Parts: sequence; C-alpha cells; structure tokens
Amino acid sequence: MINVIFADDHQLAVEGLSFFLSSVGNINVQTIVTNGNDVAPALEKHNPDILILDMGLPGRHGLEVLHDIKSKKHKTKVVVLTGLDEPSLLKDAVLTGANAVLTKAADTDEILTAINTVHGGDIYLGKFVQKTLETAYPDLKWDNAPISLTKREKEILLMIADGNNSAQISTDLNIAEPTVRKHRQNLMEKLGLHNSAEITKYVLSRGLNS
Repeated sequence: MINVIFADDHQLAVEGLSFFLSSVGNINVQTIVTNGNDVAPALEKHNPDILILDMGLPGRHGLEVLHDIKSKKHKTKVVVLTGLDEPSLLKDAVLTGANAVLTKAADTDEILTAINTVHGGDIYLGKFVQKTLETAYPDLKWDNAPISLTKREKEILLMIADGNNSAQISTDLNIAEPTVRKHRQNLMEKLGLHNSAEITKYVLSRGLNS
C-alpha cells in the first residue's frame, strides 16, 4: 500500500483525484491539507510514502515546503503537481529535489504512473514538463533515465560538494589533477550541472551526502 498526502488548496479537484487514486487499490490517501503551513504537521502525524504537492499554496509556497523536506532528509518522496507552468519554477522544483514534477494538465493515468515510479525509487518528469524544460533549457539534461555515475565520479561529486577544489581532490585521492578535472567534466555533463554551487545543491537535495 502506498500512503499519500495531498497539499493543494483546489479542494474540489483534489477530492476528485483523491477518489480516483483511492479506487486503484494500492493507494491510500491519508489526508488533504490546503495550506503550506500545514504540511509539516501532516507529515509528522501521518509519515506518508508520498506527498503530492502543489506549488501555489497559501501560507508557504510549495518550493519552500519542498526545500524543507529535502534539507531535513525526510523519507517522504515528493510529487510536484502544479497548475503553474513557468519554466523557471519547474526547473527549480527539479533542482530542489522533487522526485516527480507534473503539471495539472497531466491525465490521471500519468499521475498514477508518476506515483508508482517514484514509489519504486525512480524519478519522473511529466511529458509537458520535460518538453517545456528541454525547450527553455536545452543545455541541461531533462529526462527520466536513471543517471549512472562511476564510483570515482560519485566520490569526486561529494568532495566538490564539500568545498574541495581540483587540486585538493587530486592530493586526497592521489590521482593527477587533469584526471580530476576530466572526471568533473564527465559528471557535470551527465547531470546537466555547470558549477560547484549547482553540484552542492544537487547533492544536498538528493541526500547523497548522508
């Protein structure tokens, strides 16, 4: 059984989606909250597997809620389901660590796919979201394929996130500095990241340093 909480102030629409998901058989909708300030208490009380989160919440914006969940390394996975489709907002949701990002233009089958995909441990980007991000940010990597890093790449990724430069990493790992720079280039290309700040945000949002 997948335990789910909704955080969305469009109550009629959410109740309809909640009824559909509950009828599927493997999803239990525990509660619906309509204010961003109520999300943390609901997570504490119900400890759900998945939070389905709108961005335009009263009280606290969805991005603030998402950031708090990820920074505190809460086990609950977050499916962003938003009526807002600005590319910058969708990008921020992905980079802040949302496990799935969809707009409310998605049909119920796609929402169900996203929930099951996230519960299985993978990332999901809605079709509209992926197309929007690819158009707005063509230089970044926007797809649902799992990203595979080598053991050395992940080691260097974590060291960069800890504030180490290439020379320090070279010394600590006893490898040549040009080799470090090559690994850094490869992992940044794989992840669609451009600098140390983005690497740090990526590592923290996904709890890779835990």
